[in-house]
Amino acid sequence: MSPLAISGMNSLQQQMKAMANDAKAGKVSLQLGSMQPLNAPAAGVTKASFASELDAAIKSISATQQAANTQAEQFIMGKPGISLNDVMIDMQKASIGFQSAIQVRNKLVQAYQTIASMAI
Repeated sequence: MSPLAISGMNSLQQQMKAMANDAKAGKVSLQLGSMQPLNAPAAGVTKASFASELDAAIKSISATQQAANTQAEQFIMGKPGISLNDVMIDMQKASIGFQSAIQVRNKLVQAYQTIASMAI
C-alpha cells in the first residue's frame, strides 16, 4: 500500500475518532448539521408514502440478492474477471440487507402489537 493511501486512511480514522468524541460530548458536527438525506425530495415535490418507500427498499434488497447469486453462479462456472473476494463481499451485502429487512419487519410487528393492545 502506498504511503499516500496510508496517510489518507490515518486522516480518515482521526476524523472519525474526533466525530465520535464530539458525539459523546453532545456536540453536533458542522458537517453533519448541513447534510441532507440521500433521497431528499426536491422543493415542491411531495414526499413518498411509507408503503412506497418500503416497497422500494424491498425491491432493492431483492435486486442485490439476485445480483449476488448471479455473480456467485458465474464464479462457480469459472467466468473470467470474477474474483472470490467480489463474490463474498456482494453475498455479505445481500445478507446484511436481508437481515435489516427482517429487523424492520420485526419492529413493524412489534409496533402493531403495541398499538393493538392499547385501550381506547
